[in-house]
Amino acid sequence: MLKSTSVMKNFIASCGTLFIGTFMLCGIIESLSIPNNAIAASDRAKTTIDKSSSPTNLIAGEPGRQISNTSGSAEIALAIHLRKQGVKMYGAFWCGYCGRQKELFGQQAFAKIRYIECDPRGSNPNPQACNQAGVKGFPTWVFPNGQTFGGLTSLSALANASGYTGSRNFKN
Repeated sequence: MLKSTSVMKNFIASCGTLFIGTFMLCGIIESLSIPNNAIAASDRAKTTIDKSSSPTNLIAGEPGRQISNTSGSAEIALAIHLRKQGVKMYGAFWCGYCGRQKELFGQQAFAKIRYIECDPRGSNPNPQACNQAGVKGFPTWVFPNGQTFGGLTSLSALANASGYTGSRNFKN
């Protein structure tokens, strides 16, 4: 167990976190090794991203890799339903799992998803919203009732959680 506050701060910064637990692994390690009161909230807000932790082939301010899959009618209908329900996806432009999540929807459907960029170097970033939502890893789906899904989530699981009753003939 880490004992020094400065060691803990260095550990968190080396994980490349925007805030404590940005990566799932860091969130897991953090919950096992850092007592809840070991780092003040004001110190957590000051944690910065280690730019060496994100892929070097992506450019800050760019949306990440392009979505190559096209959407089927079921993906589009689910995306419209999720938007109407107020469901949001929090992610980062360099996040591989976020890219895979986007590919499950395809280009046309993902354009309808309420997406919040958590990395301040991304396009239209809103890291404050990510902090307020308690995002600890990417991607994170947040439902208006407070239910969350962390990590790559199947379209069927999102459909079930949101009460979607349309076609589930997902092609991606």
